[in-house]
Amino acid sequence: MAGGLKANGKLVLAGTDQSQPLDFGQPSLEPGMIKDRERKITPAEREARKAFRPVEAKQATSDYAKSRKALDENRERLKGERLAREADAQAKK
Repeated sequence: MAGGLKANGKLVLAGTDQSQPLDFGQPSLEPGMIKDRERKITPAEREARKAFRPVEAKQATSDYAKSRKALDENRERLKGERLAREADAQAKK
């Protein structure tokens, strides 16, 4: 079978080893593990999240501001270079 679905629903790509189909199912959990959605947050975790939320928000804003400043500076530099090239091209005419 070249590139299709096997009877068990696992995808097999053309030119691949047919005995090792690709599995796109849910990741398996180890026995005893609880999914994050099913685990209840403890009061201590809740308080810790409350304490760190402003710090994380400030960090994200700071990262955004840094990247925005770098982008603006780069755009201005490129604009200056373009204007210089255009002025040079006008002077040569």
